[in-house]
Amino acid sequence: MSQVNEVFPDVFILCGGKGERFREIREDIPKALAPIKGVPFLDLLLIDLLSEGCRRIILGTGYLSEHIEAHLQQRNDAEYLISREQTPLGTGGAIRNALPLFGSDRVLVLNGDSYIDFSVKTLLNFHISQHAEATILLSSGTKGKDYGNVELREDFKILSFQEKPKNNDARLINAGVYCLQKDLIQLQPEGSASLERDWLPQWIYSNRVLGTVLPNPFYDIGTPERFKLAKQKIKLIATGGTSKAL
Repeated sequence: MSQVNEVFPDVFILCGGKGERFREIREDIPKALAPIKGVPFLDLLLIDLLSEGCRRIILGTGYLSEHIEAHLQQRNDAEYLISREQTPLGTGGAIRNALPLFGSDRVLVLNGDSYIDFSVKTLLNFHISQHAEATILLSSGTKGKDYGNVELREDFKILSFQEKPKNNDARLINAGVYCLQKDLIQLQPEGSASLERDWLPQWIYSNRVLGTVLPNPFYDIGTPERFKLAKQKIKLIATGGTSKAL
């Protein structure tokens, strides 16, 4: 195993979902490879991560994994590892399944089908300085239903976490980016579990789970409508080699 970067944590990107609603658009590729202005969505995430210095990236795959594996074989700009699910495990189960591959004390976890413009360094500094066991990146610039609803105290402590509640009028939305202590992941049982529905609602009562807020909008490509919006709002900045959301 290569030497772990002490500055940046390992990155784990969740790409294992079947994306059943996305299959109305494309059935031949996994959702993470959906093109945004000709660039696979996954590459938008990788562009930003690499620009900040992340160099060890694990992909949690399942459905159509071979497409993601073949895509990564074309890249030589970082160390890419695959944690492939033999059966669907959910977001939490996928993270726990990849535990043997994590070499850093904390892990940066991203959804492979959502995007928000954020700084890895700033998130990591917040997580460490606040002695958090889990940090969730929150967006105050996203409105609408079908998003995670988060209530935050003035000292950054998360008071409640509800994944896609029926009545969602919250100002703070879960942006699908997390910094998790490896020890906390290790305590979770193996098998199917949801990070959003199982782990986080329990952790807020027994662990130091904090939230940090960005005004930046959050986009995901989980439905045809949201995929269309993401294509309109996410633009590539060729000069800087990065992607940004409007």
